Amino acid sequence: MGRTHRVRSRIRKRRAESGADSDSDIFNELHRYLGRAGWRNESRLSVRTFQSTGRGLCSKQNLHPNDLLIRVPFHCLISLKTLEHDPDFNALFNSVENFPQKELSFQGLLAFYVIFHQHRAQSQHQTYMTTIPEFFTNPFFCAKQELHFLPDAILEKIVAQNQEIKAFYELLSKEFTSAVCECCSSPLFPNIFGLDQLKWAYFAVNSRCVYVDPKVVVGWVPNSYFLRLIKDEPKLALAPFIDLLNHSDSANTISQITSNEPFQYELYTQRGYSRYEQVFINYGELPNSKLLVEYGFYIPGNKHDFFEMALTDIELLMKSRNVVGHRNKFKFIRDHNLDQQMFIHRDEGPSHNLVVALYLLLVEESVFPNVLSQVAFGSSEHFESLIHDEIRTLVQLKLEEYEKFLKGLEDFTSRTESGEVVLGYLKECISYLSKFLCNY
Repeated sequence: MGRTHRVRSRIRKRRAESGADSDSDIFNELHRYLGRAGWRNESRLSVRTFQSTGRGLCSKQNLHPNDLLIRVPFHCLISLKTLEHDPDFNALFNSVENFPQKELSFQGLLAFYVIFHQHRAQSQHQTYMTTIPEFFTNPFFCAKQELHFLPDAILEKIVAQNQEIKAFYELLSKEFTSAVCECCSSPLFPNIFGLDQLKWAYFAVNSRCVYVDPKVVVGWVPNSYFLRLIKDEPKLALAPFIDLLNHSDSANTISQITSNEPFQYELYTQRGYSRYEQVFINYGELPNSKLLVEYGFYIPGNKHDFFEMALTDIELLMKSRNVVGHRNKFKFIRDHNLDQQMFIHRDEGPSHNLVVALYLLLVEESVFPNVLSQVAFGSSEHFESLIHDEIRTLVQLKLEEYEKFLKGLEDFTSRTESGEVVLGYLKECISYLSKFLCNY
């Protein structure tokens, strides 16, 4: 908790140093900063606080389908090109001989860059750094006591995130073991680049970035030093002001980078908005579980939502019915990835893989792979009617499990903000499962 407090204190200090005493001051300064860089607020966007989402953007004019939502000079975004043309950041890496190649994630590298500039007193990105939230509401930041009331599917993703962040931190701390900060002479690790700072920056990047075409960006810096270090494509860019646009499942936006200089990043809306109505961006057709883990929120009634199931859920169903599954069947299901994409949809019913897995484990008598293959990949239209009751029982067991999680989290009175978001997510899941049972 102390380390988290220090992260937030550092951000508050940066805001104070920038002369920004309130959110209004911070975003007015961001306007001026972008204006000096060539940005023109053509669609008259304004920062507002909305009841449903908190901070977001609206326009002071009506917007129509296909209207420009925002156009920002590309050099205002923090991308691979930014890192490549930053002499101080390059010098830090040049101080290390034979830095490992193809081992860094680009998201991690951007997070490292954020911490690097958050610390520097005279950073050219200081104005933008003050606009990044002090904390995030992803389940990753739940208190330890709250983790007891999180579903396994969410916990598994948190563990994976934690492993990725720790591995990245260990790699950097090993390579920069003797490095010191040129502006304060403190050791970089762990004094400046602590693990908690990296956790914060990792989610800052994850929630503040836009997608950019990596081929375009790489084309600008074809001999990039950092391109040799990263193991994935540089398809992310931190986007000042654009990152204030919230996601909606009903939004439809098109992004592009202009083909001629001066290069611009543009967003166009495919739906209209009345003036002062919140305008949205769309991250993609994402279910609430993805939105929660990656971005720290969920959407009530999300039209892209579905509810995932796991083999362990089917095993619990089998146990409740005193059914023993043969290992050949489980092996067949895993070997053919039938345990992937197992879900229920409120309107469309159970997925194909869920139906097949349930049929193989609860109805099919043969355990021989050739027979299982004929069953699994032959006509399966009649399977669902044969396991209708099993599907209902599976969903009912899941509903009871989530109700227990909800009760436990409600009884825990010292909830964090992340815990509050998870609480709402559990209620949304319970509502989703209940509606499925009513309709199925």
